[in-house]
Amino acid sequence: MESTVQAMVSGLNAPLDHDALRATRTDDLIYQFLPESLGAPARNNEEWKEVFTQLKALFSSFEVTLRLCFYDTEARGACLHGKVDTQSPIGPVTMEFVFMIKFNEAGDKMARIDEFFDSKVYTEFFGRVEEAMKQGGEHQ
Repeated sequence: MESTVQAMVSGLNAPLDHDALRATRTDDLIYQFLPESLGAPARNNEEWKEVFTQLKALFSSFEVTLRLCFYDTEARGACLHGKVDTQSPIGPVTMEFVFMIKFNEAGDKMARIDEFFDSKVYTEFFGRVEEAMKQGGEHQ
C-alpha cells in the first residue's frame, strides 16, 4: 500500500502523469471529490481522466507534499493528509487535501479514493479563473 501511495504521489509530481496514476488504480476504481456540498459526482477511471485533462491544462506545476499518512493493512485502507502547491495562469495556489483510500485485496492498487480538498481555496480559485476568462484571460 505504501509503495502504491508513493507511486501516486510521483505521478502527481511528474507533473501530472496520467499513465503513472492510472497504473496505481483498479479498473473499477471510484473517485469521489468531497465534501458532497460541492456537488461533484463519483467518477470512474474514464470520467476521472476528463477532470485530470482539464486540471493538467490549467496548472503548469503540481507538487504534492504528504504531511501525515496512516495505513491499515488489515482493512486495506489508508488516510493521507497533505498539501499541493501549484502554478496557474492567475498565480500560485496552495491547497490542503485528505485522501481516504481503499485498496484491492492484494493491497497493490487503489479501488476507491475519497478526496476532501480545501473547498474555500477551491471555490475562490475557480471563481478567479472564471472572472479572468470573462475578462479575456487578463490576470486579476
